[in-house]
Amino acid sequence: MFQNRGDDRAFGSWFIASHRDNYLLQATYKALIQYWSENNFKDLKSYSQTRTYKLMQRLFNTNTHSTRYWFNPIVMKIFKYAPYFNFHYQMNQLIEDDHEARSIADQILIHSNIGRKYRHASFKNSFKPMSVEVRNMIDSQQIPLLKLTWKNHARRQADCVYDYLEKNFQTERETNKLLVG
Repeated sequence: MFQNRGDDRAFGSWFIASHRDNYLLQATYKALIQYWSENNFKDLKSYSQTRTYKLMQRLFNTNTHSTRYWFNPIVMKIFKYAPYFNFHYQMNQLIEDDHEARSIADQILIHSNIGRKYRHASFKNSFKPMSVEVRNMIDSQQIPLLKLTWKNHARRQADCVYDYLEKNFQTERETNKLLVG
């Protein structure tokens, strides 16, 4: 997991690796199972553009503590709204309320700070021309993982991160094929 993915999220969770039976992930899993099994939410597409939902987003998504309002029975049972980042918000609540979860989260924060280098190299910059700095970070494996977007392929520019990775992956795959076959 990666820290500080937004004002309302302590972590980005698109890639999670942990030891088996990690307390924080087990507790989050249990909370999510309960959350989804005890509620009957509307489809996000049916309400995500409503004024009420947008107002709730502005009020509830201001920081990691305020996201707990999404779990208020009025929001869940009457409005039947589930926030897009509910996984993150469940984890926020556990980290605030549970000492053991907080202790694990503190350790994650120590080991996950790849900050600006990561943001510069991936996602929104996936299709922009790649700088020498980014190429060096990839080549030296300073960045353990890149999150690339699948969106906006039409805006893909020459010499972008995708081009570089595809070229190197293709070359490596062909080399391995020759060695094996």
